[in-house]
Amino acid sequence: DPVHDLVFTLDGYHIRIDNRIIPTGNLGNDAYGDAVPEIQAYFKPYGAQTGRFFTNAINTNTNGVDAVLSYKIHLKKGNIDLSLAYNYSKTLIDRNADNSIKYNSFPLFLTKFANQKDVFFGPLEQSLIETNNPTQKAALRINYSYSKWNVLLGNTYFGEVTRNGYPFGGVQKYSPKVVTDLSVGYKILSNLTLTVGANNLLNVYPDKQIYENSYYGVFKYAPVQMGTTGAFYFGRLNFTI
Repeated sequence: DPVHDLVFTLDGYHIRIDNRIIPTGNLGNDAYGDAVPEIQAYFKPYGAQTGRFFTNAINTNTNGVDAVLSYKIHLKKGNIDLSLAYNYSKTLIDRNADNSIKYNSFPLFLTKFANQKDVFFGPLEQSLIETNNPTQKAALRINYSYSKWNVLLGNTYFGEVTRNGYPFGGVQKYSPKVVTDLSVGYKILSNLTLTVGANNLLNVYPDKQIYENSYYGVFKYAPVQMGTTGAFYFGRLNFTI
């Protein structure tokens, strides 16, 4: 019965984190790394010029949906297992009416100095929580198995992300990408399997960084979506006792 080979699941979630822990920036400097002597004076009695802390400073809300569809096709020679997974996830930091961060705690002495909120928890750190991960991600897997053989083909879709290169760089959007994985396995013995394959078979990278985000062209790619390692080819032996 084809219906019995079809499985569909749909889950929604809401995650509220109050007093979320974040690391601060380097207090004692301004956003560009230049010293602020008046702030560094607070650290001088402790033998330090600057300091970074973990603090329960913000609240966040995450809303998302997970959908998974799987189906098995029975052939005369072997089976094909199909699966399609989709995820939507969006995290937002609690903000005030003027779009500024609503802090649970903020050092009072820093309020005397201009732009220290961009050091305490700046636009770059904010983007790492809200926009640095794809809001949408999907994966299609096709797995064919017959006798001693197994072939797995997978495609993963990474949605658009936005990364903020503050303070020296700019805001950059990275377009969606699709990464293809392929592997072929052969069962040599009942407890020994040889597999060869490739992750990111087509050597896909994120969009190149805009120049001002690349540290003078040194870092061509940002660590977003599928990362910066490109194609990875492998061979492995699996032995079970």
